[in-house]
Amino acid sequence: MADPQIRASWPKLILRSAKQFKDATGAAVAASVPDDLRREIREIGHLGWLDARSFMKLLDIVSTRLGDDGSRAFWRASFQEALGQPLIAPLARGALAMWGDSPGALVRRTPEAWIFFARNCGSLRALPASEDDAVVLHFESLAPVLRKGSFVHLVEGGMQSEIDYVHGAGTVETRAEQFETDGIVEFVVRCQPRP
Repeated sequence: MADPQIRASWPKLILRSAKQFKDATGAAVAASVPDDLRREIREIGHLGWLDARSFMKLLDIVSTRLGDDGSRAFWRASFQEALGQPLIAPLARGALAMWGDSPGALVRRTPEAWIFFARNCGSLRALPASEDDAVVLHFESLAPVLRKGSFVHLVEGGMQSEIDYVHGAGTVETRAEQFETDGIVEFVVRCQPRP
């Protein structure tokens, strides 16, 4: 199987977010990113591909520096910024046009973004849930390099940002019983209807 890779524009955005996001001491998260990793990311064009191992180094730095809750908050903020970026904004607007002004619309569109931003990393589908106002984001055969808590925090924060994007309220539940062994993980996004 070919090596898992991530579109370089994503880690570039993460680095930008890490310069702005502060840890508990007030220091920027980016201060912990080694120069060689920054250089590797900087030297690849926005549409080029970065080895997923390098991508995970970034995620692990965020997780180590900020802890579980802090890293979820970081990803929530980073994805909020991403939703306005040229490569993602059209997908977000299209999702709302097709499925209505709800977080579930964005979750349904997330697999298309995954196809664009991840190569040889596993599959992602949005599935209907058994309850109203909920959507399941289902990863399958996730590449072993991505099977870490830092990746789970990224997705959890990202899903919360999609709820925020439409000024909604909701929760994200993670089901990861087969995550480390089989690369299967689900995120149940429950959206509360706006008044």
